[in-house]
Amino acid sequence: QAAEGASAAVAAAEKRFGEDLAKSVAEHAQEHARLQAEVDARRAEAVRLREALALAQAQARAQEQAHLGTEAQAQQAKAAALAEVEKAKVAAAAEAEAAVQA
Repeated sequence: QAAEGASAAVAAAEKRFGEDLAKSVAEHAQEHARLQAEVDARRAEAVRLREALALAQAQARAQEQAHLGTEAQAQQAKAAALAEVEKAKVAAAAEAEAAVQA
């Protein structure tokens, strides 16, 4: 009879431990998802800021070229700047993808 009582106590303790563990795992998963969403949002903001910076730099170079020279030079600068913006977008996307894969 004592053995049955001990066995029941062990089973109850195991059940309680399992429930506590499941709750802890669920809480951890929820926190991980929250943090991942925050990381993703910050990564997206960083990409947006890089693109905005590249565009601003491109516009500044285009204005400088317009002051310094011909319309053709300004168009070349604008085309080069737009290519840099695209390059920055591709690099930022690759960086974000690499970070997700890590």
